[in-house]
Amino acid sequence: MEAIVLGIVRHSDKASVLRAYTRAHGRINYMVYGRRKQAGQFAPLSVVELIASGKEDTIYTDSIRTLKESSLIYVPQRLQNDIMRQSVAMFIAEVLSSLLVHPLGDEAMFDFLLATIRDLDTTDDVANVHLRFLRSLCVQLGIAIDAGEHPELLCEVHTRVERQRMLQALCFYIEQQIDGFRSPKSLDVLTELFD
Repeated sequence: MEAIVLGIVRHSDKASVLRAYTRAHGRINYMVYGRRKQAGQFAPLSVVELIASGKEDTIYTDSIRTLKESSLIYVPQRLQNDIMRQSVAMFIAEVLSSLLVHPLGDEAMFDFLLATIRDLDTTDDVANVHLRFLRSLCVQLGIAIDAGEHPELLCEVHTRVERQRMLQALCFYIEQQIDGFRSPKSLDVLTELFD
């Protein structure tokens, strides 16, 4: 099953939980046993092929499937040695982990995420990727920013201070629109990175 890695967290000495967003079933958590090449293969926003135990049609909200096999389909090449791109990827993955929590397939969302990953990999305007992502994500989630009500959220930014304010304002906007969303911990890292 094709999936986008949202993150992996240690569960015990022998296992980790992989959070992934799949094309067919939306958000799924996988139990990963043993020591795999997790750093590279399960880096945030890597695109992977996953084979898990159980049938594909037995996916429930609270179930965690056991990962049997995985292979890397695509990892943004410029992320590997670029701390700024890695930080943006971590931020995006953290936002998605908070918002995409249900096992409901959404091909349009999946394709949007693939386009975001390619943008992060290819753009020279890394400093604004996360802002473009948040604005476009609002559209995907059905909470598009109204230019008449919130014109300040659609302005271009050019300085570090403007980026910090815009990033915080966009996260606050999403918090107001979606119950349970909280600004990611990686927000503080991003506010310090870009000049």
